[in-house]
Amino acid sequence: AEDTVSRSYGRFQYQAQKLQYPAHPAQTPAEFNEAFQENLGDFAENPKARSYAETVKPLTSRLTELYSQQQYANEPEDHADEARSVWKKMKRPLWLLRLRKKFMK
Repeated sequence: AEDTVSRSYGRFQYQAQKLQYPAHPAQTPAEFNEAFQENLGDFAENPKARSYAETVKPLTSRLTELYSQQQYANEPEDHADEARSVWKKMKRPLWLLRLRKKFMK
């Protein structure tokens, strides 16, 4: 269960890096998510990309919460299924944002 949450969060960080929004070592998960969401403002001018960004925001927030609970709670609950579900919902919009970003330059 712990591995599933960590793996899902790691995939999120990897996709963020591919979008050129890497996590910095000193950032907490919440700080990273906040910075990532601010960076999604890069897509504000494009209606389609903006809708992908808006889709992703609550998902990244929830995945970050699950990861933080797993990492820092004394007795973390099993959120493997939810983490897997959240990742599945955000995978495609993140990929589409990466594709859109390639053509924005």
